[in-house]
Amino acid sequence: MNAFGIDVSKHQGKIDWPQVAASGVRFAILRAGYGNTAAQADPYFAANYTGAKAAGLKVGAYWYSYASGPDDAAREAAACLQVLAGRKLDQPLFFDQEYEPAILAQTTEGRTGCVQSVIRTEQASGERTGP
Repeated sequence: MNAFGIDVSKHQGKIDWPQVAASGVRFAILRAGYGNTAAQADPYFAANYTGAKAAGLKVGAYWYSYASGPDDAAREAAACLQVLAGRKLDQPLFFDQEYEPAILAQTTEGRTGCVQSVIRTEQASGERTGP
């Protein structure tokens, strides 16, 4: 059986979670934030988490990365964990590495090192990381 899910962040604004659930969506992957400090939490993360859970959706999260190396990536992972603040995730926690200049400037090995650093940090806290 396939399950339909969505990826949301502040860019979607305020979400009517009961309406989302009624439309057939079964899970949501929420942007927790970006960068290397908890001050960069997505301003809608807490409300999206609460609303999605209340609507009966399974919830996962992701952190948008600007990491320039493994140490920076570990700081980002720590910031993400701080923003999660012990909230239980039903779906994995993802590390979103896209086309930012600091990431594009790295070699494949450098980007892989960032991902490995994040996985170690998140798994050490007990979080299940996404593939």
